[in-house]
Amino acid sequence: MHAMSARNYPRDKPPKYESISLSELRQGRLGKHHELVENILKQLQALPEGQAIKIPLDSVNGLSKANLRSAIVRAASSRAMHVSTYSDSDDFYVWNRTRTTTRYERKRKAKG
Repeated sequence: MHAMSARNYPRDKPPKYESISLSELRQGRLGKHHELVENILKQLQALPEGQAIKIPLDSVNGLSKANLRSAIVRAASSRAMHVSTYSDSDDFYVWNRTRTTTRYERKRKAKG
């Protein structure tokens, strides 16, 4: 047997799947850490400049620093927020990046 092309598909057969309008689709990512990240972003929006949120790593249900950083930065970026992060062995810190807070960011070595 050979596969049918779209042109040869029987028209009298009912569709197998439901169709919906694209305007009804949810257009955001809802990852497994959505609630945690949403709460952090809400707090960031109300945070005064020059302040950081301190998140104890033992309070994020085993989420790694790298995954926490990735989730926060991705969600902030999708909301046009600019954030910076720092972490030590016990805590993760995140703050709104502005001109006056750039001096607290890690200086990366130039390649070359």
